[in-house]
Amino acid sequence: GLEEEGLPRTVRKRARQRKECNLSSVKALVAKVEKQAHEGLTELIREHAFVGCASEMAPLLQQGTKLYLVDLPPLTRETAYQSCLRKFGDVDRIALSPPAPVKTLVRAVL
Repeated sequence: GLEEEGLPRTVRKRARQRKECNLSSVKALVAKVEKQAHEGLTELIREHAFVGCASEMAPLLQQGTKLYLVDLPPLTRETAYQSCLRKFGDVDRIALSPPAPVKTLVRAVL
């Protein structure tokens, strides 16, 4: 188990390989995100150290000798968007028991 490997219980290993989405629309969106990526910001997010909070929506991050005040809402929005794009279609199937009443559910949202 994880404890035998010296990892805390909260650390989980991915049990399967991530599937790449083959939809051209999703691939185009990922390519657009990658093309528009700012190298310095990407490096900051990858290598930062959290220093503290200047306010509820503005953490302080340090990279090397530089200190950055981050506007958290747009960063969170963009990070979630990119994460969703990269994980699109990479979900395991689940079997509901009993099966979901699809007609009832569709009518409920219409």
